[in-house]
Amino acid sequence: MGGFDPLERLAKVRALFFPAPGRTLGKRPLPVLSQAAPFIENLMWSQGPVLFATLHVVGSGNNAAKPGEYQARNAASVSWLKTAFATAKKQGFRGIMLIMQANPGFEKKNHTGFADTLAALERETVQFPGQVVLVHGDSHYFRIDKPMVVAENNPEGSRVENFTRVETFGPPDVHWIRATADPRDPMVFQFEQRIVEANIRKR
Repeated sequence: MGGFDPLERLAKVRALFFPAPGRTLGKRPLPVLSQAAPFIENLMWSQGPVLFATLHVVGSGNNAAKPGEYQARNAASVSWLKTAFATAKKQGFRGIMLIMQANPGFEKKNHTGFADTLAALERETVQFPGQVVLVHGDSHYFRIDKPMVVAENNPEGSRVENFTRVETFGPPDVHWIRATADPRDPMVFQFEQRIVEANIRKR
């Protein structure tokens, strides 16, 4: 895109936004745990009753068409996902929020690029005693739903009630979502859409 080498751009992003291990940028840096190099963009941190983790899973089929780049990154992201769940269970977090770019296509589980991620996410979520939220963008369609269905022992599928997907706004609808977490609430997470008046398209 734009005539740039995607791997060179990724290296630039890592250099710009992940220069200091163990903390975020900004006026109020947060302590974070980073996966081993080169996948330093896979982060983990906690706030209140929730453990947060970022996963480097991208659109366009997770770039599976280029196995030289895909295989190592995919393995690292799946491993980080498992580590996040293990950490959340060990430390007793009420909820876990995973954040990535790609819409993994819950309706198309046979998509090769996301198959490992979806399989691991399903296994870990079913075994997790708290609430799980996956936040992603990619397809530019705001929604909050429960798309995870497990077919095992139930041919019609069984809804995984402790899993919620939040897809953020995206162009041409540029707005935002406020997320809060309350340890007293059995659902833990609440989400509120915030419409930016200046970004409303003229009809």
